[in-house]
Amino acid sequence: ANVVFINIDWKASRHLKTLNTNMKRLGKTIANVVQNMNPTMICMCEVGETKKPLSEEQMQQVADKSISAWKGAATEHFKLHSMFTTGAPYMAIYISGPFQCSDQQILHDLYYAGGEARTAQAFVLSGPGGGSIDVINVHAPSGSQTLKDSQRQTLLTNLLQSNSRARPGRTIGNANFLIGGDMNTSSFLFSQPGGPV
Repeated sequence: ANVVFINIDWKASRHLKTLNTNMKRLGKTIANVVQNMNPTMICMCEVGETKKPLSEEQMQQVADKSISAWKGAATEHFKLHSMFTTGAPYMAIYISGPFQCSDQQILHDLYYAGGEARTAQAFVLSGPGGGSIDVINVHAPSGSQTLKDSQRQTLLTNLLQSNSRARPGRTIGNANFLIGGDMNTSSFLFSQPGGPV
């Protein structure tokens, strides 16, 4: 499965005067991802904000536009599904068929930034061979202060110690998992010293 993580930076304020313009930009972004990356799944974060979540209707608008743009950009016909929880800034759009998604949940209290508890989206991705992995979609905003590496470390530690849905009885860190999203880090190369491990 080709899983693509993107931050769409979609705030509730964009549903006011500039909704049509921003919907067109969202559609163009999704179409570009589909044409350039051929995804099986697109995991989006910052679909709304922690302090100002989108309503169910607004989330559905984002899902409908994303699905429409994907279908318009694709060369094949297939069924697309969306997964989101109203009040949480995450959404996944995926091709239904050989890969299935299930057991979606929002993981709470993973770390604190600006005095607020932060979350992540988690679900199980099952493949055609019967294998399953935990997929974690993270948006790690810092609020008005810069996010510290110690907060990112706390987030990763708590994620890896959370219960796996793909392998019940194990933690995510002791199962097969994929973590992606936005942890508000600056750009760097893998070849640089101090880069990701």
